[in-house]
Amino acid sequence: MTDVKPILTNLPGAVPDVAPAQTRPDAQQEKLKKACQDFEAIFLRFILQKMRDTVPKDGLIENSDAQQTYQQMLDAAMADQMSRSGSFGLAEMLYKQMSLQDASRPAGEAGAAPGSQRISKSGPEK
Repeated sequence: MTDVKPILTNLPGAVPDVAPAQTRPDAQQEKLKKACQDFEAIFLRFILQKMRDTVPKDGLIENSDAQQTYQQMLDAAMADQMSRSGSFGLAEMLYKQMSLQDASRPAGEAGAAPGSQRISKSGPEK
């Protein structure tokens, strides 16, 4: 079977397979990694919900409110586990991309969104 990783990294706009920038403190790295995993989990929950919406409701098993609640909780747990295991890969790609963007900013702007301004008590900085 062909390994797809070299193919995916050669695509335009692909994130190079490099180690994340070590310019931020460990706490910020962990916070970014957690945010990326949380985003991936939300995305996976949405995918699982839409997949379940495609299954026809044939009436063989009654679809109660309790069953829907249980199904949503199961989907959330599965999405969280998939995100933590790293099997989907979206969180890792986001983390690498955001780490590279943060490393390319000047030292005083680490953590600031592109185009954002810092606002002090006297007004926006120029």
